[in-house]
Amino acid sequence: MLARGVRKRCPRCGTGHLFRSWFKMRDRCPGCGYLFDLGVLIFKEATGHVGAWWPYILVAAITQVTVPLIFYPFSKTIWAAFDLLVMPLDAVDEAEAIVAAADQRRSE
Repeated sequence: MLARGVRKRCPRCGTGHLFRSWFKMRDRCPGCGYLFDLGVLIFKEATGHVGAWWPYILVAAITQVTVPLIFYPFSKTIWAAFDLLVMPLDAVDEAEAIVAAADQRRSE
C-alpha cells in the first residue's frame, strides 16, 4: 500500500491519474471509488465535540514542559555517547582525559 502511495496511485486498487492538477486531488478513485478526503470527515466529527478537547490540550501542555526537564540529563549523556561513537578519542584526547580524571580523584 505504501509503495502505491509513493507512486501517486490509489492505495486500495493501484489506479493512477488521481490528481486533476499538481495540488488538486480527486475526491474518489476513478477505479474503485475509494474516498480520499477522509480528513474532512474526521475534522467535522471532531469539531462537534469541542468540549472534549481541553483535557488533551492540558495534558499536552504539561507534557511539553515536564518531559524535557526530566530527560535533559539523559539527552546529554546519550548525545555524548553518540559523539564518542562517531568521533573516537585520539591519543592526545585520551591522555588529557586520564590526567583530568586523576586530578579530579586527588581533589576529592
